[in-house]
Amino acid sequence: MVSSRYYYLKNYKTGKEELVSMTGNEPVPVNAATDSIKNHLQRFTDAYYETAKYLLLKNKKQPAD
Repeated sequence: MVSSRYYYLKNYKTGKEELVSMTGNEPVPVNAATDSIKNHLQRFTDAYYETAKYLLLKNKKQPAD
């Protein structure tokens, strides 16, 4: 997921998470503000993933009549 300043990545196979800056190559500081942003993007990413998974599993194509 992307916000105005950060890009959040999550690998569901390995569980690895990463928060990187969209405005430069410097590492993202670890503080309460960036933790809050990371948690928000994490919840949004998980919700998006679960919604996509549900739609793929529950919306099978109907056979043509």
